[in-house]
Amino acid sequence: MEFGLSQEQSEAILNLQLRRLTKLESDKINTDFEVTKLSLNELKNILTSNNLIDSIIKNQIKNISNTHGFHRKTFLINANNEKMIEELDTVENYETIIMITNYYIKKILLEAFESQTRGTKGKKGLIITEGDEISHFFSCNNRDDLIAISSKGIAYKIKVSSIPISKRNSKGTPVLSILKDLENCIISSILPTSDYDNRKFFVLLTLKGLIKRTPISHFINISTRGLIILTINENDSLKWVRSCFPNDTVIISTKKGKCLRFAVSQKELKSTGRTSRGVKSIDLDYDDLISDFDIIPNHVIPSFMVLITEMGFGKRLKISEVKIQRRARKGVKVISLRLKKNDNLISSRFCTDSEEILISTKFGNVVKQKISDVTIQRKNSKGVIIQRLAEGDSVSKISIIKSTK
Repeated sequence: MEFGLSQEQSEAILNLQLRRLTKLESDKINTDFEVTKLSLNELKNILTSNNLIDSIIKNQIKNISNTHGFHRKTFLINANNEKMIEELDTVENYETIIMITNYYIKKILLEAFESQTRGTKGKKGLIITEGDEISHFFSCNNRDDLIAISSKGIAYKIKVSSIPISKRNSKGTPVLSILKDLENCIISSILPTSDYDNRKFFVLLTLKGLIKRTPISHFINISTRGLIILTINENDSLKWVRSCFPNDTVIISTKKGKCLRFAVSQKELKSTGRTSRGVKSIDLDYDDLISDFDIIPNHVIPSFMVLITEMGFGKRLKISEVKIQRRARKGVKVISLRLKKNDNLISSRFCTDSEEILISTKFGNVVKQKISDVTIQRKNSKGVIIQRLAEGDSVSKISIIKSTK
């Protein structure tokens, strides 16, 4: 033997070391097991507690912000004229359709819908889950801002470009992933805008008929937490918002087929601050409700109203047939409804011959038609079939868009 040890002595020393190593490894395994078990219990507790999950996410976001957050140190300029390039200039601009339900928001390219003839059923525009329904439907540009106002009277600003493009037959994007502060309330009204002209105003109308006019300049700087823009009475909610100039007129329609048109001038509808409640807009009959609201521009001639009923009937009416009255009157009858079908006037919108109309239904079908194809009739007429509906379906919303041809 090289070290003068017998075979037995060598094996004894080797065995002694293995026993010690085995014991050390066994202790380490037991310790790791206990640590893992404690960690597992802790993770289970976290996964069963929304408050703990939210707290951890907030802390992680704060740590990332503290470590990596800093103001931009560079900017882009145009090589030809050395003009600074704004962030908006880098956003591709195109026409889109926005569809919003209680739970989802969806952006679709306008070109996904082709103009169809009057009386067709349209294409599927949105998959609607049980218990959900279309609440807002309109066209806008990808560079626009959306002023979204909650049922609590708080305004939020959304960049249209931040909403993912969806396929025509998909549900869309969850609203809470776009507006995280909207929890426990819904979007009551929404309006696209890109023009914050100091001469312009927003006109807001509640379900019970209170109306107010507020300078659009109040909406330029809206924080992520939102901005209170309306004090809402109990059992009432904000339903519509439109932009206007002081010389324009308001037109309010009801389910029973009446319309009231009045001026938005300072004399008829005073401009008020953000937290005011508004004033009475229309004198409703006991069994009637407001169905829609729009602005009639002062400078557009000739112009029309397009009237669409719940059962898919409609017509065009010359704006000149609806005389301007004082605020808080009953209005005039503008369409004869098919009472046997329990039909209601669902929408009335300002339009011109060169525009198109998009109609969405409760089942999520969408049809696009030329305004010029909609028959011009008088106030006491019933209209013609505009969209054929499947059994159980009904018209939900309409939107007026510029012609794509």
